[in-house]
Amino acid sequence: MRMVSRALTIESVGRALGFSFAFHTPDFAEPEAFDLNHIMAKSGSLKAFEAWIDQCGALGDSVQLIFHGATSEYDTFRFIDWALNKIEKSRGTQILLLENTFTQASGVWRFGQSPEALYKVLEIFKGSSQLGLCMDTAHWLRSQNHGQFPYSGEAFCKSSPYPFADQTQTLCIPEDLYPFIKRLHVHSVSPKTGQDHQGMTSRDEATAKLLSPWLKISESTEAYASEECVVSVEVLASALEDKPWIEAVLESSAWLKTLNLKIKQHRPF
Repeated sequence: MRMVSRALTIESVGRALGFSFAFHTPDFAEPEAFDLNHIMAKSGSLKAFEAWIDQCGALGDSVQLIFHGATSEYDTFRFIDWALNKIEKSRGTQILLLENTFTQASGVWRFGQSPEALYKVLEIFKGSSQLGLCMDTAHWLRSQNHGQFPYSGEAFCKSSPYPFADQTQTLCIPEDLYPFIKRLHVHSVSPKTGQDHQGMTSRDEATAKLLSPWLKISESTEAYASEECVVSVEVLASALEDKPWIEAVLESSAWLKTLNLKIKQHRPF
């Protein structure tokens, strides 16, 4: 009861301040063990996932549950099917979002690294209103650009093999995906270490281009990009090199404001 009461307090205060609520699905097993023998086992992690969904639901309606995908298409579909059924049988208000992924590690793969994979999920579960996409802009740019992050502007940045301006149509998000994108994760990559989850700066022209459908001046905004979509800056304190976490967050928020986004810029929670 204490946990539920605390969740209700956070929910009421947080929403009044403009917070949205989203939680990454925790990996209770190593990614390479993310299969039916472990995650979906009654004696294993399934009970933990069930409790996690219930706890997130205590924070109110439309809480977004973000899933990175499993190491196979089959396990990904099986988990999504189970999670959607669990959501329906519990509160019925949470939204399950599949996040597009990217990894440079040799031999490591997770479902959701290609547009084709995202399309397939949407087609298989097209009857569910509780399923959507979380679009991670850095993951998208790297997966579509041979693993490189396409910087622009400042000379010291490591640019991609192909300048962004020369492959706009290749890197941009397909319009068919716009209506399903319920959250945008925005972050950059360190030009020195290649680590994700850095703060945003003026050099991130490629990311700004990706966000163009959600700008107020965009002709396609009314037709495709929903105001229900939430944009969140993802800055990881442990990945930063030369500035405090809060400074990176504030700089990134200021950068977002210059884009004049149509969607509401919620504080990530």
